[in-house]
Amino acid sequence: MFTLHRRARGALALMALAWLGACSGYDSGELGSPGEGVILAMPLTTGSEEARNHYLAGTDAADVSRFLDARDHFLQAVASDSTFAMGHLQAANFANSLDEFTAHLRAAEAQMLAATRAEQLMIQVTRKGFDGDVEGQLETAIALTQETPESPRAWLTLAGVQTGLNRHEDARASIRRAIELAPTLVTAHIQLGNSYLFDDPKDFTAEQAHMQSAVELRRPIPGRRSRPLGTASRSSSGAT
Repeated sequence: MFTLHRRARGALALMALAWLGACSGYDSGELGSPGEGVILAMPLTTGSEEARNHYLAGTDAADVSRFLDARDHFLQAVASDSTFAMGHLQAANFANSLDEFTAHLRAAEAQMLAATRAEQLMIQVTRKGFDGDVEGQLETAIALTQETPESPRAWLTLAGVQTGLNRHEDARASIRRAIELAPTLVTAHIQLGNSYLFDDPKDFTAEQAHMQSAVELRRPIPGRRSRPLGTASRSSSGAT
């Protein structure tokens, strides 16, 4: 990623921790074996199947820190549907320059009226973080968990904000809630492992346990082919 001033780095770091999509699942020859298929309960508004599939592939890649692959897929998502708000938001998070970041963030904001409330809140979390409105960012992230309480991604978003405010125990509680909702969500185990490794109070035993869980969840299962399931379209923007 490119180098930004402190406020922008905070917004990007937050978004790298939590990914809004509708599922995880691609052929193991492309991105590896992605755990257990559908994991989320969050709307994804686009009328383009190609854009949706690229977004899901980008989400899957980002979950295991394949950031170049993720960026390519998110850019292809918005190339397929230029009105795809969440595609632009994630393209912003993996931009190579400040200009590219702000352009995609503004493009996401321009499509907010067509997006669901949850998607609007996610965009606002990033905007408030970029603008340095840390209290507003926290309030918006809490509102996101209230809007979609069964979405592990919403709880990971809140955890990212709490981590940025050095509220590490609150952040861990949010991540644990995400894991309760989705025990096979790899990125949640990675996020909690990193918290125990880098943030006080540290717990190296817990860190190793969650990192090992992440490794086990990404281990290929011979003969299995995963497929995307149940995302929302513009004509039907329900949660998946």
